Amino acid sequence: MLRSKKKLGVIVGMKKAVAAILCIVLSLFVLTACGSKGGKDQDNVYIPETDYPLMYEAATAGLSIAECDTGYYYLWGHYIFYADKETMESVPLCNKPDCRHTEEPDSEKVYYCNAYLYGRSVLPFIQYYEGEIYTIEGFNAEEKKEENCLVKISPDGSTRERLTEVPENAVFAIHRGYLYSAINGNRNSGKGKIVRVPIDRPDAEPEVVFESELISSSFYLYAKGNYLLFNVWGNRNVNGSQVYSDRVYTYNIQTGETVQLLKEEEGADGYPQPVLYHSNDDRLLYSKNYPMESKDNPVAEKNILYTCGLNGDNETVFRDFREETDQFAVKITFDGTYYYEEWVNGMLDEEQQKGRQFNVYDRDFHLLYQGNMDWLPGFGFYHVIYGTGPHVFFKHDGVIDYVEKSELAQGRFEPKRFAEDPKTPSIMWRN
Repeated sequence: MLRSKKKLGVIVGMKKAVAAILCIVLSLFVLTACGSKGGKDQDNVYIPETDYPLMYEAATAGLSIAECDTGYYYLWGHYIFYADKETMESVPLCNKPDCRHTEEPDSEKVYYCNAYLYGRSVLPFIQYYEGEIYTIEGFNAEEKKEENCLVKISPDGSTRERLTEVPENAVFAIHRGYLYSAINGNRNSGKGKIVRVPIDRPDAEPEVVFESELISSSFYLYAKGNYLLFNVWGNRNVNGSQVYSDRVYTYNIQTGETVQLLKEEEGADGYPQPVLYHSNDDRLLYSKNYPMESKDNPVAEKNILYTCGLNGDNETVFRDFREETDQFAVKITFDGTYYYEEWVNGMLDEEQQKGRQFNVYDRDFHLLYQGNMDWLPGFGFYHVIYGTGPHVFFKHDGVIDYVEKSELAQGRFEPKRFAEDPKTPSIMWRN
């Protein structure tokens, strides 16, 4: 009998231990799940499912490409396309068998293609977030009126849900459970602001996270880890006169603390202004821009690159390019695996532009590829989209080209055509 009681006690003890372990595991699961929505328990490591994909921004021209596991969704003209990563062949995101997609000549019918999108964002915006596509649509087909709205689209393009009306004069970012809207100011609305709503409750009352002090302020916004990073520019009052100002801030989404990088007081009228570059790690990468009239060689001054923490602390020199070039401004991008170095200067003539360089380094900054950018138009307006996937994209002159990252690592650079500008018919409704 004594052995039975002991055995029973052991079993009961084991059950209690198992129950305790299950409670701990469930608690951790709940905390992790909550963190995936609100970002409260996550650090500054990039999380593809929930984080704003800053590496898919084309310079400061918004998000026009969104990556999923199998391919890329992208905005081109008035359409959403999908391309498989293996074949890199693009198709309109529409599964209607009788749809003519980009070849539809009737301006009344074109909207009913699942891939057609009438957008009116200040900057293009498309983001793949937790298995759905989000973008901004500027037309209400049912009521036949212009209406800026956040829409959610299924991965195959078959369903589209209008979530909430959004400001027309804003830029957007979905990040760790929230939709952030940076609303530009103007003569009518005055100073700009940044607001957020939970992405699973987009029609909730917006929470104001930042209000600009600048008059008629405009924003450039992106998110990184537990921080928002944004430029705001406009006018400030100085002794009764309005003076142009361009500021850079970081906002901690956990604590609500806002920090301005390189405050204007540090240099009066000739203050240095940080120019942020994209890097997929837990630090900022930037150069300091000085007003041209205050420096003999402003391009050379820009070519000292710095890093610091996301809250602006611990500034160190990353690279000093002043000995290498005095004509081109050097830009550095880090996708988490490779550093990309661009030498750019839009003020040079066609012959001088031939000195542009495009170099690739590994994470230890060992040179992997060195070449020029002569194949890009000398005066063409282009953007480079690096992303976190296997391709680098170049947008220029109505086309998108791409290069395999694996080829760059092997010292090869072979641009291939990805997309050409499709027809972009406008909506013309007949009564």
